[in-house]
Amino acid sequence: MDTTQPVTAQLREKVYNDLWEATLHAMDKEELSEEDAQEVADFILGKLDTVQTHPELFSFLEELASKWPVYSNVFLLLKSEEMNQDKIHTIQQQLQQV
Repeated sequence: MDTTQPVTAQLREKVYNDLWEATLHAMDKEELSEEDAQEVADFILGKLDTVQTHPELFSFLEELASKWPVYSNVFLLLKSEEMNQDKIHTIQQQLQQV
C-alpha cells in the first residue's frame, strides 16, 4: 500500500455513509444512546475531514472503534477492502510480468 495515497472525496463519503449506518443500527439496537451518538457525531465531524491519507484514515477509524466498539465492523470492513485491493494490485503486477 502506498502510505501517501490520498483519501478521495468518494472514499470519505463512503466512510461517512458507513459510519452513519452503523450509528443508526447501534441506536436501533440500543447499543448507543442519543447522548453518545451526539458525542460520536462531534468526534467524527471534528476529525474525518482532516484525514488526508489512508494510514490517517485507518488510525482515525481505529481510535473511533476503540472509543465506541459499535464501529469496529466499519474499521474491519474498510481494512479488509484495502487489503484486498493491495492483493489485486500485486496479482495484476505479477500477470504483467508474465
